[in-house]
Amino acid sequence: ASTAAAAAFVPISFPLCLGRLPRPLPTADGDVAGEAGSHKTDASAASAPTTTTAADAKAFPNNVRFLAEDIVASDECPEAAYDVISCFSTTKWIHLNSGDAGIVRFFKKVFRMLRPSGCFVLEPQPWSSYKKKKRMSEVTAKTFRQILLQPEAFPAYLIEQIGFSSKIEVPLPREASKGFDRPLFIFFKS
Repeated sequence: ASTAAAAAFVPISFPLCLGRLPRPLPTADGDVAGEAGSHKTDASAASAPTTTTAADAKAFPNNVRFLAEDIVASDECPEAAYDVISCFSTTKWIHLNSGDAGIVRFFKKVFRMLRPSGCFVLEPQPWSSYKKKKRMSEVTAKTFRQILLQPEAFPAYLIEQIGFSSKIEVPLPREASKGFDRPLFIFFKS
C-alpha cells in the first residue's frame, strides 16, 4: 500500500491517536497489499519492515474501515457487512438535501448494512439547527418546508418503522461544549 493509498483509507486522526500503524494497511477495496513479507510504504517503514499474515489483516486496526460516500444516492448497499455504523452531525444535511425520503432511505440502508446484533450510533441535530441552515440554497429552503419527520421523532421511527430492536441514549457529559450538547443514541439490530 502506498502512503497515498493509506492516507485515503485511514483518517489522519487514526494514526495520530494510536501511533504508527502496522503495515501494510488494507487498500480501499479491503485487500491487503502484498499479502505477506516486507513492505516499504514510507521512510519510517523502510527502516522497519513488517510481516503481515492473513490473521493480522483481520485484527485491529486493519479491520476498521472508514468510508466517505453519498449513501443516499448510491445504489450499493452491502447486506450485513458492518458491526457498527456511526452518524455524527450528518442527518440534518441528508434531510435538508434529500427530504424525508432521503433520511428514510438512509436509515433503511444503515439497517440493511448492519450485521445481526450490530449497532447504529446516531447523533441527530435538533430541529432548531435546521431552521438556521434552511436558507443555504433554494433546494434546502424548499426541502425544509416539506419535512414532516423531525429529528426528535427519529428514535421512535428507527424502532417502530425501520426495525431496530432497542436503543440507549448516552448521557451527555456535564462539560459538553456549547453547540454540541446533542443527544447520542445507540440503536441495536437483533
